[in-house]
Amino acid sequence: MKRDACLALAVAVAFVGCDDATRIPGIVRDAAGQPLQGAVVTLGYEEQPRVAYADSVFTGGDGLFDVFLIHPPKNVALALTVRKLGFRSYRREFRSGSINRDSIESAGYLVTLTPVP
Repeated sequence: MKRDACLALAVAVAFVGCDDATRIPGIVRDAAGQPLQGAVVTLGYEEQPRVAYADSVFTGGDGLFDVFLIHPPKNVALALTVRKLGFRSYRREFRSGSINRDSIESAGYLVTLTPVP
């Protein structure tokens, strides 16, 4: 019985340690450089960015956002989307291992939305 409990604990720890994460903080601005409040920023899987495995946030009055997604440790196809009524949507697809985490997390990610004509 004790051996089974130890084995179950070892397996659980192994699976917990197998996840990776992507964090993207940034700011959303309009074409004039003004921060946009209320834009919806979503970080999710490229194929289905609207499924439960996504993080969506609204930008504040300063246009700032911070999205975070836990995913498998492999090179996962992700998508960052930004939407706001009256503006063209923004979408960037990338691999989880292809972004420079240090530069993005220290400087932030800048998204500029252009108005819909």
